[in-house]
Amino acid sequence: MNYLKKISIVSFTALLSIIIVACGSSSNNADKNKRQESVSEKKEDTPTDQLTDLAVGSSVTIKGVTITLNSVNDGLDASGSPTYEIDVTYKNNSEKNINASPYDWSTVLNTGSDKAHVGGKSFNTKSISTDEEWNGTVTLWKDESPEKVKFESSFLNIKGENSQVTWLITTD
Repeated sequence: MNYLKKISIVSFTALLSIIIVACGSSSNNADKNKRQESVSEKKEDTPTDQLTDLAVGSSVTIKGVTITLNSVNDGLDASGSPTYEIDVTYKNNSEKNINASPYDWSTVLNTGSDKAHVGGKSFNTKSISTDEEWNGTVTLWKDESPEKVKFESSFLNIKGENSQVTWLITTD
């Protein structure tokens, strides 16, 4: 009787272990599948033909990083010249850390020339981790006839006219 009792306990323990391992394995596979689906969703970039002349408040995704120009407001004068203060948000959905820089932002004038950021309230270059959302301010030169705010990040390897992102500045 004692022998049967020991075999029953060992068998029950083995069966319980198998069940626990099987449940854990299917749970891990489900988690892995969810992560893979999430990553595939994150990598959907905005088509290049939809990167120009956006409305302020619009977002684009480039290499898994979503960039939003939240607002454009008049800033303080810098060296006697007017400025804009733009509020931007970066959401890093990529699989690596990225760098956000105020040097990625400029004002595009009606003449087509760019005016780089001024400094002022501009953020310093910032490292943004995977799945992190970060918000900052950039101070840009304002001209009598500014037309657009432009984003072009060397870190995200955005190069060429078709990959620059522009938002239209509207005057009220």
